[in-house]
This record gives sequence, C-alpha cells and structure tokens, in this order.
Amino acid sequence: MTNDMGDVVSDAVSDADMPVDALDAAWSDPKLANVVYHDWEAATYDDKWSISYDNRCIEYARDIFGRLVGDQMHLPVETALEIGGGTGFFLLNLMQSGVATSGTV
Repeated sequence: MTNDMGDVVSDAVSDADMPVDALDAAWSDPKLANVVYHDWEAATYDDKWSISYDNRCIEYARDIFGRLVGDQMHLPVETALEIGGGTGFFLLNLMQSGVATSGTV
C-alpha cells in the first residue's frame, strides 16, 4: 500500500489482528500492555509522522544539519552516530544527502 505521496506504507494492525489472549493478559500486565501497544502503533508510525526517505525528507534533514553545523565540517564524514532513540530518520536521510558514508543508530 502507498500513501498520497507514493511512499510505501504498511497496513495498520488492528486489535482484531492481535491474539485475544495477548489483549486480555495485557490488562493485568503493564509490560505486556506496553509491548502490545507499541507493536500496534509501529505499523502506522512512519505514515503518521510523515517519515519517509524521499527528496522532501532528505532536503529537510540536510537543511536542519546545515543550520546547526554550517560549513564548519569537511563532508562527508566517514561515520555518524544518531543519538535520540528514534527511528534513524535523520541519519538515513543525512547519509542519502552525502553528509555521512555510514552510520549507527
């Protein structure tokens, strides 16, 4: 499935797709409830937050990087580390823009 911009997105996981016993057990197990919720939310995360790796997002990430760093660095750097516990959105888009040749999230 694709969104309006042509990006590939996954189908949302509904409660009906989750095993009934997992949903029932989650009511009394906070850790399991957290896992069940995040598994469900993960299916639509990228689409919900407009996360993609197309030219629009490559230019956005590069622009933010340029505002922070300016022309103070010789690019590309060999390895970049994205710190933030996210999806790797900035790192992957910056690599596509030529800021880094490899990276770690």
